[in-house]
Amino acid sequence: MRTWYIYEMLKEEPCEDYTLDVLEDLWCDRETVNILDILDFDIPAAHKVWGASLSYAIDKEDQNKWMAMVVTRAIEAHKHVGSMDYRIWAEKWLKGEHKRFSVNSSTGPVVYHTVMAAKYFLSYVNLDCCVFPLFNQAANSYFLQDEEYERQLVDLRKTLGLS
Repeated sequence: MRTWYIYEMLKEEPCEDYTLDVLEDLWCDRETVNILDILDFDIPAAHKVWGASLSYAIDKEDQNKWMAMVVTRAIEAHKHVGSMDYRIWAEKWLKGEHKRFSVNSSTGPVVYHTVMAAKYFLSYVNLDCCVFPLFNQAANSYFLQDEEYERQLVDLRKTLGLS
């Protein structure tokens, strides 16, 4: 599990809310923090997900499991939305046939974001990079995005054996 010094975290380019002063307050005189510390910070769930999705924040195997949980939930939740082609693709995905699906401007936002999350999953498995776009697309497929980020954190804690 990766640890960050404050200046290393600044190099990750968090959103503009996280200035040096804010990070110093969050660090609370600690020299470094890791994802377990970040999960305990009093910050929005989406920001915690962003931290956990950074390269090497968690082990690659755990990251792959976490991504799969989130994408599968989004597809399961939205499998009856959209065209028949999409519904067939969703059913196949849920049965383990992980293939790409094309979306275009006529695709509704729920289907679009769900398919994009799946696309990122296929692209990110076993890569060492920030995978936040996957989690962001999955959250955007729901009307209540903040609640989805909270569910993503529950999934992360399960993956890490914390709950």
